[in-house]
Amino acid sequence: MRRYYIYLRKNTRHETKLVYDSDEQILTLDRTFSGEEILNVDGLVRQIKLEEDLSNMRIYVDKSSIEVFINDGKYTMTARIFPSDNAEGLEMVTEFGDCRVQLTQYPLELQ
Repeated sequence: MRRYYIYLRKNTRHETKLVYDSDEQILTLDRTFSGEEILNVDGLVRQIKLEEDLSNMRIYVDKSSIEVFINDGKYTMTARIFPSDNAEGLEMVTEFGDCRVQLTQYPLELQ
């Protein structure tokens, strides 16, 4: 089993986790440790079973939400998150071998 992990809005207390299992082609969004609990929201973990390999993701994160567009928007995931203000870290981990990642960060500009 090969899994790839992306931890977003990470610090010592909070993280929002994306996990891709390449053998099962399942993408998981886990907001178990994403900060303040949100009332009237069903579940902390969401999963999507892809019909093909994961080829790309666009991830948008702001102060209170995460949106994930998978394989040019064929699949989407969204969630509300409320981590502490200093949860700004990003970490990528693989269980086995190497993974090629091209990362571009676009800062949001408040107007």
